[in-house]
Amino acid sequence: MAAAKAVMLNDLRNLRDEHIIELQKLADEYSSDLDKKEIVIQNFKQGVLSDSNSSMNQFKEIIAKLRDENTALRERNQMQEAQMVNLEMRVKESLTELSEKEAAWCELEEKLKIQIQKSWGEKYQAWMEATEKKIEELRKTNEFLKSALERQQGSGS
Repeated sequence: MAAAKAVMLNDLRNLRDEHIIELQKLADEYSSDLDKKEIVIQNFKQGVLSDSNSSMNQFKEIIAKLRDENTALRERNQMQEAQMVNLEMRVKESLTELSEKEAAWCELEEKLKIQIQKSWGEKYQAWMEATEKKIEELRKTNEFLKSALERQQGSGS
């Protein structure tokens, strides 16, 4: 029995040694897999960081371009606002000038109307005087001819 115990003990030791070797292999494989996975993770992190840096640089470039465009647009807007103010002032000046000219034209038109009315009135009065004078001359001529005709009839009868 002691021999059987010794054989069993020896078999158990062999089995234990086999399991230890097998566990050592598994631990080495696990460690190797962990190292590989750690390398993959490290590479992934570097890729992400590299992509991140690249993306960050792209974003920085885009932001810089947008800022430049924004600055250019603001300057253009300020120039256009200044031009608009200038144009508004010119429009106001033109409207004022137009109003003054229109007032002057209206005043001149009124003066011309009065002058035309006065001129026509004077011409009409002169024409009426000339017509009345002509009528008076014709009346006198008619009376002279009537009296001459009556004398002639009176002497010839």
